[in-house]
This record gives sequence, C-alpha cells and structure tokens, in this order.
Amino acid sequence: MKKRQNTIATRAQGHQALAAMYVSGIDLQISDQTFASLVARGKTDISSLSEAERNRFRLYVARELNVWELAFYNYRDGALSFEIWASANSWECEWVTSPGVEEVWKSFESGAGWEKSFRAHVNSCL
Repeated sequence: MKKRQNTIATRAQGHQALAAMYVSGIDLQISDQTFASLVARGKTDISSLSEAERNRFRLYVARELNVWELAFYNYRDGALSFEIWASANSWECEWVTSPGVEEVWKSFESGAGWEKSFRAHVNSCL
C-alpha cells in the first residue's frame, strides 16, 4: 500500500512540474504578442525571421524540447502516467513536424543537449 501511495505521489509531482513548464511556455506567447508572432512565423517559415529572431526561435524550440525530454524520461522512469505522457507526446510529435521546428531540430542533430534515446524518439515522430 505504501509503495502505491509513493508511486501516486511521484506521478502527481511529475505531472505538476511538467504542467508548470508547459504553461510557462504558453504564458510567454500570451503575454508577448510580438513573440507569439515570431513563434508562429518561425514554425511555418523560419527563413522569414531576422537573424536575431531566428536565434530567439531556436532558443524557444530548445526550451520546448527540454520540456518534452523531461516528460520522456519521467514516463520512462515511471514518474509520469501513460495518459499524461501520451497526451504530451502526441502534441509534441505533431509540433516537431512543423517546418521551422523540424529545421531547428535537424540543426541540433549533432546531439548537443539531448541524449541518444530521446533523439531517436523525436526522430521517430518525423
């Protein structure tokens, strides 16, 4: 009984942390219309961004990939339920196929910052 309670508590904490990270990414766009426009343009046509905007977009994509990676490891390690993982992963797999996001991901393909199994997972979505 104690182990089950610990598992439930661990999963709840993992879900709360993940939700907070996703919400903070959404808040970035809600609170800054210029940034929201930059993200929308970057997703569809990264070449339309200035060099400074491309750098911001790349950092934003890296941030979102880090959140996805955390969800990946939390699920793999049992700290995130299948339902939460499936929902987050479905959204992320669709997001990474956006032309600009995919281009940024491929520019990171050397693996800097992401472990091999996560890189393989992201690539399986493409």
